[in-house]
Amino acid sequence: MEAALTANDYTILAKNLQIIAEKKTLGELDFIVEAPANEFIHIEMVYKFYLYDPDRKGSWIEKLVGPNLKDHLSFKVKN
Repeated sequence: MEAALTANDYTILAKNLQIIAEKKTLGELDFIVEAPANEFIHIEMVYKFYLYDPDRKGSWIEKLVGPNLKDHLSFKVKN
């Protein structure tokens, strides 16, 4: 992501910036960048892994489940 941003003339102002209050981590900002048009943007990177469950009923895409068995890729694609 960092390489793609810099290749497209975005200036990375901060990355992996932890937000801490009273010795407790509240969260992390993945990227704060300045766009070529002098706009400031917060970019949050999110990824999720789906595993194939051959015993699950339905089409192949309904057999791709996330960390919660109620979460499957077909639900994300439809919504």
